[in-house]
Amino acid sequence: SDVCSSDLDRPRAWWEQRAKLLDKLGDAAGSTRADDEARRLDYRTPTDYYLRGLDLYHDGKPTAALPLLERTTTDDPRHFWAWLLRGNCLAQLGQDKEAAQCYSVCIALDPDQARPYFNRARVLTKLRDLDQAVADADRAAKADPDWVEAQIEAALARYRKALSLHRRKNLIVTRDELLRLAGAGLP
Repeated sequence: SDVCSSDLDRPRAWWEQRAKLLDKLGDAAGSTRADDEARRLDYRTPTDYYLRGLDLYHDGKPTAALPLLERTTTDDPRHFWAWLLRGNCLAQLGQDKEAAQCYSVCIALDPDQARPYFNRARVLTKLRDLDQAVADADRAAKADPDWVEAQIEAALARYRKALSLHRRKNLIVTRDELLRLAGAGLP
């Protein structure tokens, strides 16, 4: 990135990330200089807000990250990764309905990505929308067949659905019926 821009036009988020990196490398003086430069600048672009929100999210601060990601998606409504991260923050904060809405925007922006289907399946399960959770988990597993976690989530979503049917109708679900609902062949 040193070739792409001069120190004069680097965004605040770049300086903040540089300060963290220099600190991790043990360069306290360089880290302090970069941090001072970052504090001198304002966030200017949706990318600035997104990068800072991403940094806060990775620091385990979803509450602090959320306003920056909201600003990003307001200024750039087609920013897929900001919508995804915004949904992740909301899910961590227990705001599952709002998280599902963010993942829905991601799906509208890029319907071939597995991650928003996977994440939406998880929050929809909490919201007890099990039919859509199964459909989303299956879509995630289909979109990325090598992603083992997505395959497991799809099986679990079907299992949860089967259990809900059992409880709702007070039926006795046999092992064979559970395996059929889970989409697995019998051993």
